[in-house]
Amino acid sequence: ECRECNKAFGNKCEDSFGKYLLPLKIVSRQFGKKDKMGYSEVTGNITISKKDPLLHFDEKDIKMLAKQTNQGNMITLTEDGFDLSLERKKYVPEWVYFSLIKIGISVLPFELLNRYAYLRASLKVALDNENERENIFEKIDPFGILEVISGTYFFEKVNLELFVRKDENLKEYPYCFLCLNFGYYSIQLPLPEDKQRNGDKIKAIPYIHFKDSTISRIDFHKFEKEFKCSFHADKKEYSDEERMKLQKLLLELQERQV
Repeated sequence: ECRECNKAFGNKCEDSFGKYLLPLKIVSRQFGKKDKMGYSEVTGNITISKKDPLLHFDEKDIKMLAKQTNQGNMITLTEDGFDLSLERKKYVPEWVYFSLIKIGISVLPFELLNRYAYLRASLKVALDNENERENIFEKIDPFGILEVISGTYFFEKVNLELFVRKDENLKEYPYCFLCLNFGYYSIQLPLPEDKQRNGDKIKAIPYIHFKDSTISRIDFHKFEKEFKCSFHADKKEYSDEERMKLQKLLLELQERQV
């Protein structure tokens, strides 16, 4: 890959991909190269530390803090826990799709690359040619599948799976099917081969990793601004003295982070 291609991919695809994934990474506590990650909007902010605790309170090392603003609705208490609502920064959904396509192409066996010459060319033209970009976006049928895992099960590490169709005659199904798995999520994507290009409909059967998972369709023509999920959690009331102690610790933490 050339340097200019990687630069164009980073400026377009990776930026949108990162904004789309951020809420899922926060819920799953999936860190990148840094030991901390965060979320900050007018509704509230979240800080998560991978190694060192942010503070020590109630005989516990606290590595994740979520603070809601007065006008925010980031956290809504429920009978058995709370609902979390996070807003994504503006991204281009088609670039998220092409990010997944690039991942899929990158792990294809060499002998299968000829099935995806048009797909590879479409990605390059979309990156390089603004005049043709919208035309390419309109022709594709960019859909994926999201598996959400509930309960105590989850993917401990980020991993990829590439499934290859056995029967050559099932033309309406994708020949290759990609799963990007991390934490409580599996993002799944059929890779449309050249015979299925220009928006031809493809049937895709989700791969269900855990029996209690929920499955939904992702439309990569649609910007999903709000991300919601629910948590089971124990609630604990603190005394005025404990609250004052916590407020002091939070203030000290804020001063260290400035």
